[in-house]
Amino acid sequence: MKRIIFILLIISAVTTSCRKDFNDKQQESIGTMSDMEVSDSFNWKTTKDYVFNLSGSTKDFVQIKSTEGDIYYKALLYPGKEHITKVTIPSYVKQVELVYLNQKIVVQLDANKIDYSFNR
Repeated sequence: MKRIIFILLIISAVTTSCRKDFNDKQQESIGTMSDMEVSDSFNWKTTKDYVFNLSGSTKDFVQIKSTEGDIYYKALLYPGKEHITKVTIPSYVKQVELVYLNQKIVVQLDANKIDYSFNR
């Protein structure tokens, strides 16, 4: 008997708690893409190009990564030589990590050119 009551309570809770919320407001619909009005200054680009100028004191790999761990670029640095490369990064990313010889350096992407020298 207790089982039946418990099952009925569960069924009634599930059926009454899942209710769609209906809005009386109608959204303005746009018929076609050509009907949309977009400002001439709107930037449609979803990526941004950065130039990295990196140097290191030891021959080892460097990685340019997101703070979440996505690798954007990986290269081998040679001592005494600058490594210059262009990396395309999503425009919403505001900082990256440079990883070299177990060093993790967080760099703000506030300029199009990033210069960094790893010194031991």
